Amino acid sequence: MTARGNLRRVFIGFIYRLDHLRGCSYRRLPSARKKAGGLPMAEGRRMGKTELFSHFAERFDIKRTQAREFFDELQQLSEKELKRSGEFVLPGMVKLVVQNRQARIGRNPATGESIQIPAKTVVKARIAKQLKDSVLPS
Repeated sequence: MTARGNLRRVFIGFIYRLDHLRGCSYRRLPSARKKAGGLPMAEGRRMGKTELFSHFAERFDIKRTQAREFFDELQQLSEKELKRSGEFVLPGMVKLVVQNRQARIGRNPATGESIQIPAKTVVKARIAKQLKDSVLPS
């Protein structure tokens, strides 16, 4: 998998973790298949890309394509910084960190046989304390 695909998975995982902290369900409602078109978000459903771009376009009075370009540039910047320094921070939200995992011995759960798990590099998302505190009930 490419670095871009891994980073997208980390961002999506970050959104899922936020939904989990808020107690939202991951399942989409049947009405979620309709085009966003500026409609308010249904209760208990996560915000999709179209809704996110529409929100930022309306909030900052720009076109939706410009909002999408902003997020694309943010993703490219995070990729560059992760490759360069090993971490990328969105202040007050999340810190993305490159982590090197060592090779290890694991077990095949179906057969119980020992297997060699190779070393790999992963990207971890650490949610900021400020965001956790604001989302979790006191």
